[in-house]
Amino acid sequence: MIRLLKTRIGAEFSILLAVILTFSMTSLGLIAVHFVEDFGELAITQNELSILRQAKHHVNRIVKEQSRHYGALFQQSSILSKIIADQTEVYLNRIDLEKNLEKTSPENYTQHPGLGGYSNSKDQAVSALYWEQPDSQYLLHELDALSNLDTLLASSQKSTSSSVAAWVLMKSSQVRYAPNIGLANILPHVSKYDLRSDVFYQIATPVNNADKKTLWTPVYKDPAGQGLMTTVTTPIYDAD
Repeated sequence: MIRLLKTRIGAEFSILLAVILTFSMTSLGLIAVHFVEDFGELAITQNELSILRQAKHHVNRIVKEQSRHYGALFQQSSILSKIIADQTEVYLNRIDLEKNLEKTSPENYTQHPGLGGYSNSKDQAVSALYWEQPDSQYLLHELDALSNLDTLLASSQKSTSSSVAAWVLMKSSQVRYAPNIGLANILPHVSKYDLRSDVFYQIATPVNNADKKTLWTPVYKDPAGQGLMTTVTTPIYDAD
């Protein structure tokens, strides 16, 4: 009996121990699962933070690189604008030495009804146009003199990757615009729109720029149909 009882007690103890061990193992398993889940969430959080830090680093690097890139482009464009203005003044000042010469327009300008002015042909290096009548020899001299800018305008526009155009706009209404996009076919009639009334001209006038600085315009909608843009502009003065 004792042995049997002991055996039964032992069996019950064994069963109870097994149940306790099973429960303990189950609890340990649940704790382990929660631990793994918590560790996994922590690992994910750490990975996310690491990814965010790396992304921020790369974005900052890209922004700095782009800032340097566009800063260099703006500086280059400003320098080219000044070069074009200086060279234009040289050609304008030469006109005084040639005033006594009879001049006719050196290019083949034809009347353009859509513009209300005159323009050259599409096969020329630049778009050239004017809309005020050439009623003086000076304007004919000016048309002739500034045709020497064409190579400089074309090369300046091509040398800057983000440059849409390089051009000059004179008080006389003469325009030379590189590349030749057939500007006369794009602009509104001069009775509705005068380029000299727009921001890229007005910002450089003596009233608005007495110090004759090279300036950047605010962003504006390009009248030549090139979209939103900004322009660097340098005023041009002749000897007078």
